Amino acid sequence: MDYETMKKQYEEEHSLKCPFCGEDYTNDSEFKDDLITYHGESGFVKKDCGQCEKEFYVEESVDRTWTVKRESTEEE
Repeated sequence: MDYETMKKQYEEEHSLKCPFCGEDYTNDSEFKDDLITYHGESGFVKKDCGQCEKEFYVEESVDRTWTVKRESTEEE
């Protein structure tokens, strides 16, 4: 898979867009307020698009990463 394909796939997987009109809510923290889940919670949440006024459903997926080092350093 080439870089441009990987970049496009990453952007699609990490975006929050209305499936009808494409309005982008990815950076809209107010829109995402009720989408944050906690351990044991799951399922789709109904949302209304402010642009086209259609309803759609969103489910959060969490992607965790870790940083591992041999030693702790003061300079971080």
